Amino acid sequence: MIFKNIKELNDHLDGLGKNKAEKFSFLKENKEEIIALKKKAVKFSEVLTKQIDFVEPKAVVKKNETTQQNKGKLQEDTSEVLYRKIVGNTSWWMDFDNDVITDKSWNRTLKSKRNIKFLKNHEYKLESIIGQIKQVQMQEFESKDLRLQRFTKNKIQSLVAEVEIDKILNNQIFSLYQKGLVDQHSVGMQYVDLELAINDDGKDFEEEKQVFDKNIDRIINKKEAIDIGFFWLVKESSLHEISAVVMGSNEITPTLESKDKDIETTKKEIKNKIRLAFR
Repeated sequence: MIFKNIKELNDHLDGLGKNKAEKFSFLKENKEEIIALKKKAVKFSEVLTKQIDFVEPKAVVKKNETTQQNKGKLQEDTSEVLYRKIVGNTSWWMDFDNDVITDKSWNRTLKSKRNIKFLKNHEYKLESIIGQIKQVQMQEFESKDLRLQRFTKNKIQSLVAEVEIDKILNNQIFSLYQKGLVDQHSVGMQYVDLELAINDDGKDFEEEKQVFDKNIDRIINKKEAIDIGFFWLVKESSLHEISAVVMGSNEITPTLESKDKDIETTKKEIKNKIRLAFR
């Protein structure tokens, strides 16, 4: 079975509903073709139609507060440039594409020191550049820092970027970051090495079952992975860009550097506008 893109593949899987046996057989029979399709594609967040039990992916660190997760200081904001730390991706979280990106997946990209773009909505256009990525690295967090303590008590590994948001490039995006309203990001990436994991004890699934059993306990949203019964383990990926988005396929991607006062002020302004609109 040939698919033009990953969306067609995901739509087909959704069409199989909760019939795990049929879904697992389809994945096994078409595994090599699906892996080839995924490797050819540039992965980024799609418009989401699934009903998911969302976590609240907001993590607020006061400006220039030094913690284990926020070592050193960012520059002070100016009227033209904002300085923030953002999470592009959180490792070992099964996302909406059933991908689980490992904490080692980005090693080659980070070593290469390539020029990674900072965009809005994965738009590969000059006018969609919203700033500069000054540094990208893996960073360790306590689960409570990303509000994931109901899932795990273990340390969390995330891909974190230090960015500059330039007003002259996009005044609207600048304003949204300034008001603390950008709370999700998404990576534009290509798969390099991935494996299929399936939770089935049948002889036909021995290889996939080994991958599942070896990695399931490391997955943060483990219950969801068990319920679905399969995932794609992404062992290596190539990072092209990080985008500010409304909703990413991996929702544990907040802005780490915000100002509490600005956020609370913005919430009050929005409530007042709604109240006035319905008078």
